[in-house]
Amino acid sequence: MKFGLVGLPASGKTSVFNAILGLSRSVGTYSEKAAVDRATARLADERLDQLAATVGSKKASCATVDLADVTALLTGSGTAREVDGEILHAVRQMDAYLVVLRAFEDAGVLHPLGSVDPARDLAEVETELVVADLGIVERRIERLEANIRKGAPTREADAQEAGVLRRCREALEAGGAVRDVALSAEEERRLHSFSFLTRRPFLVVFNTSEGALSDAPSELVGRPCVAVSAKIESELAELDESERAAFAESLSIKEPAAGRVLGAALSALGMGRFYTAGPREARAWLFREGETALDCAGKVHSDIARGFIACEVVRVEDVVAHGGYKAAKAAGCERVEGKEYRVRDGDVLTVRFSA
Repeated sequence: MKFGLVGLPASGKTSVFNAILGLSRSVGTYSEKAAVDRATARLADERLDQLAATVGSKKASCATVDLADVTALLTGSGTAREVDGEILHAVRQMDAYLVVLRAFEDAGVLHPLGSVDPARDLAEVETELVVADLGIVERRIERLEANIRKGAPTREADAQEAGVLRRCREALEAGGAVRDVALSAEEERRLHSFSFLTRRPFLVVFNTSEGALSDAPSELVGRPCVAVSAKIESELAELDESERAAFAESLSIKEPAAGRVLGAALSALGMGRFYTAGPREARAWLFREGETALDCAGKVHSDIARGFIACEVVRVEDVVAHGGYKAAKAAGCERVEGKEYRVRDGDVLTVRFSA
């Protein structure tokens, strides 16, 4: 899973990146060339720790996501502002976006649009994504219509694809997004290769001042969002654990930025975690809402999915509460499901399979 941090210059993307990952990348400057700083973020997981301790696993492996700090979407200034094509290409590689909006005042850091206005900045970012997608749609429709006029052998398939793209164009021209267009499974397949920017889900990250973490930014923009003071929390991330806890408590910060931001991003994506656990290792795995036991078996190993017979399912809280698998099973907490079972967040799976 790849999350891209995007936004306008001076929004604090790198500070958010540092806060989530506990890094100390240089801030305050940005490149006018496409650049992506990548790192892997571990998803701290109390349920996993409890499961590993209960089962007696030697190792606990958190789920991870790839996080990328992408060069600011807009380069240049005034009427010369533009979106670099290489930057858009880098952004298209992401599965979801964390749109960082500046919601703090700092006289020493000028805002590229002249004032702090998160709602305006979000509209600016969304507009750039819409324009980029609209360009792709229009160029593709032109090619398809030319093929249809020439009577190409693919004209029937081309006509079907053009029809789907015209619906996308209509949504984009109205200021909407490709994700808003109702599509069948076949139509989804047709659009997959285009990597439309507005098809991706996103989370708004309000980069606030220290005293504004209790604000309710979702009421302002009507989007999935989370507030974080990246400056404060990037400083927190650099402290050792004992100092960090005391400082966080003094600021009434109950959960680190990594947990809040990545947790909210996973929620916006409709993702959860399932678990596997044994003497060697307890491990958390990410899955999308609606995925089946067979889908999740494939995440563990393709051979397990290929030889799938059945899946033993027990809730992580039941394993912990009863002190292990055997006691949970004796209490009637375990059930056996088939390959079409839709996995739920917090399921512990043991797949029976033939080699």
